[in-house]
Amino acid sequence: MAQFASKAASGVRKGLKVARVKSKEAVGVVGARRHLAHARQERKAAVEELGELVCRMLEEGRLEEETLRSRSAAIADIDERIRQSEEEIEAVHDQAAGELDRGEPD
Repeated sequence: MAQFASKAASGVRKGLKVARVKSKEAVGVVGARRHLAHARQERKAAVEELGELVCRMLEEGRLEEETLRSRSAAIADIDERIRQSEEEIEAVHDQAAGELDRGEPD
């Protein structure tokens, strides 16, 4: 009977650990995905704005290289934020998998 109780308690501890780790993972991923979605929307708007700017400049017969470079650099910064958000999501998943693989009690 004591062995059964010990196995049951161990199973409950493992189940609680999985639930704790998975909920922590979900919270981390949701936050990073929110940042990722915002950055992607921001990038889309910036690219559209750059395209409109280029069209307007072409219609006026002048290309302002510094303005275009500045807008392009802003898009590159957004791309970096997107990359960082994607890496953050991967890191959260890796951390959770590592915690579960260790099999340590809470």
